[in-house]
Amino acid sequence: MHRHLWPVIILVLIGPALCHGAEPTFSEAIGLLSQERSYAESGVAIAKRYAPNDIEARRLYADAKGAFDSLIEQLLADLAQNHDPGLSEVFRQRLDAAAVKRVAFSQRVDEVVKPNIPEGAKPAILVALGAKASAELIKQLFDGGLAIWKEWRGVDAERRKQITTRIEAQRWKPFAEIAPAL
Repeated sequence: MHRHLWPVIILVLIGPALCHGAEPTFSEAIGLLSQERSYAESGVAIAKRYAPNDIEARRLYADAKGAFDSLIEQLLADLAQNHDPGLSEVFRQRLDAAAVKRVAFSQRVDEVVKPNIPEGAKPAILVALGAKASAELIKQLFDGGLAIWKEWRGVDAERRKQITTRIEAQRWKPFAEIAPAL
């Protein structure tokens, strides 16, 4: 198995345990954003390997990236203004759009890869990419946003800078910067 796929596989195995049941912690919320970024960027790498000229995959990734960038910016703006993102209709709309668009991109990756993979040999990353329904992802992202808000409210300015940096680090890479899977 390729070395760069292990972090994704580990997240697939432990991710559900992190996000079910009790409210997520700040670390779990950042982990979820990181997991979504990793799934999407791994999907690009796979699509580039099996369908390097697929315009629809590029378009869907750009849509999902834009939606996640918008979600991250909305969360950062809400935090900077001390607004609870859970009370923001704009945050909820951006969250819904981001989840739906990430799932649509993942479905496209699955479509372009299926003809190139032998029956029964679906890589774990493809299973992970399509594992969540958008409704489940929306709930997890919403709960994560609330966890980040709760962390933000109770800390000093230095810790807030750290939180901002961790959130900003979850922006997705542009399609062109992601290398094809080996």
